[in-house]
Amino acid sequence: MRRSFASDDPADIAEGLGTVARAIGMSRISSETGLARPALYLAITGGRQTRRSPGWRRY
Repeated sequence: MRRSFASDDPADIAEGLGTVARAIGMSRISSETGLARPALYLAITGGRQTRRSPGWRRY
């Protein structure tokens, strides 16, 4: 996380946050924050498709 924030690049910061979020567990973060899992995945990927699709569709 320190390297991500030190770079001042939003993409690096999002990637670092995504790594931490996946380590903690997206379901846990979703239940504690009240945000939907698809919204969390969208936020950490910047709208890009992930290799491991979470199983939801975009409309």
